[in-house]
Amino acid sequence: MSGFNTSPHVLFDTTVLCGAIHSPGINRQLLTIASQTIDYRVVLSRVCLMEFYHNALFKGIGGKLYPLDLVDDFLELFVYPILDNQPAVNSRVGRHALDIVSRLGDPIGQALAEISECDTQTAVSIAQDHGLQKPLSNYDENDVHVWVTAINEECKYIVTSNTKRFPQNIGGIEAIKPGDFYNKILD
Repeated sequence: MSGFNTSPHVLFDTTVLCGAIHSPGINRQLLTIASQTIDYRVVLSRVCLMEFYHNALFKGIGGKLYPLDLVDDFLELFVYPILDNQPAVNSRVGRHALDIVSRLGDPIGQALAEISECDTQTAVSIAQDHGLQKPLSNYDENDVHVWVTAINEECKYIVTSNTKRFPQNIGGIEAIKPGDFYNKILD
């Protein structure tokens, strides 16, 4: 790749952050590699960061709650370096937005195109993409913010461990598991 601006954008969702704090496995390796490369630009949304905080501090990750100072140290060492002094991006919608709930009966492609307010060419691509004609309610509406952020940030991949009720492709964006993405970037 020739540099930061031409590098593909890759959205890391909350599952990557949760996996990385839980164990020194593939998710943590992805964060470490991301801070040392310009082959792709990592996108993190503020909603995903808030979900991570909530899970680590209050809900638990792998049955364990983490103290605030450890969460802050983890973010400082593994997450903030990949943002390259850029803030996490705003998501156009939150997890429980009216825009999402009011479109649960719409085909997912149409709903995502409307919620993301993308250009016409992208909207047509998303709405016509194979498998995106099922109603939004067939998918996890709590993940709409991830998909919309990936669309708005023109991501090529969404790296996620969450494949249940998650579309494999959204327009030109591929949902990919952390291990598969790791193998792809090492090839």
